[in-house]
Amino acid sequence: MCENCKRLQLRPEYETMLHEENEYQPEYEGLYQEEEWSSFTDAAKKYATAAKDYVSPFFSWVGGMAPGGTTTPSYPKAPTEQQLVLAAIAAGQRDENALTNTVFNKRHPELGGRALQKGMPNFSTLSGEWISIRDTIVRPALRAPSYPVTPSVPSTGGGKVSLQTILNAMNRKGYVVYEKPYQLNIVGVRANNPTPNSFDDSINVFYRDNTGTWQFKSNPATTDPGLHYLKTPMNPAGTAIVLPGQYINSHKIGLHRGEYTALVQQNNVKVIRDTNKDSRLDFGNTNVVNGVYGINIHRATSNGTSKVVDRYSAGCQVFSSSADFAAFIAQCEKHRGLHGNNFTYTLLEEGDL
Repeated sequence: MCENCKRLQLRPEYETMLHEENEYQPEYEGLYQEEEWSSFTDAAKKYATAAKDYVSPFFSWVGGMAPGGTTTPSYPKAPTEQQLVLAAIAAGQRDENALTNTVFNKRHPELGGRALQKGMPNFSTLSGEWISIRDTIVRPALRAPSYPVTPSVPSTGGGKVSLQTILNAMNRKGYVVYEKPYQLNIVGVRANNPTPNSFDDSINVFYRDNTGTWQFKSNPATTDPGLHYLKTPMNPAGTAIVLPGQYINSHKIGLHRGEYTALVQQNNVKVIRDTNKDSRLDFGNTNVVNGVYGINIHRATSNGTSKVVDRYSAGCQVFSSSADFAAFIAQCEKHRGLHGNNFTYTLLEEGDL
């Protein structure tokens, strides 16, 4: 080993690659310079996995070489063990032993994927580690369902709203998902339908119970104003249409119009002002404002289920069923007792799922 490599404590295999030419080095280097490591999932890229696992530290070291021989290494961020397990589950693997082995074998490449057997060195310690991986990483991941917990709700576009599709969308967008027991996630899903006046959207409520199991309910609702207020806005600037997004601590338990318990807006949300007073919802309108406008989460009729929105919404998020709403408020009361009187509202579009 040369003196410079000794001083930098470079591993022997990397020194070999630095000082000796080989047929793979240029190809590996080209692969490493790709923007996204995710591109390596394409099996057609020869040596991709090998390049990631074996050569990336070397090229990080070379790329970070500063004048004078000092180094500023920058390594690609490896997926966490939980992310590895969740990715395998998403791909269809739900066998807890196989999932546990995925993590265990990554931790212990020296075992070459061999199953643990009595008589192996450190068998007791390794067995305990395997069980710990199963109990603390794999089983909690498996508790997140890969199917709807309650019957899915058809939407106007032919898709389906489910816990899994909502979680996937929220993860892609980097939105907060609350996981403390009985801490509510309240997520509206807006149908891709510009014609107003029907309860064709959904307000979805989900939380983990004391066992860590997800509980989920999808409720028919509207996230749009009714036809009456599109044509005769309450605000001279135009009728409010909530802009999709996540609004942290946007609501609290209070009285809707001073009449009955609901979730009332307490912090800013973004809305579009539909100003043309026609019979269509202008989702693409760029007239966006941000503030507190009384965008409450409430019910339509006080008894039964409403089929037509009309005067029930001037921009509020409204349950069509009074029974669904009563169950929702009971869950909100439990949330308030455990987590305080703050509720986050998230609005997705059907195309996000």
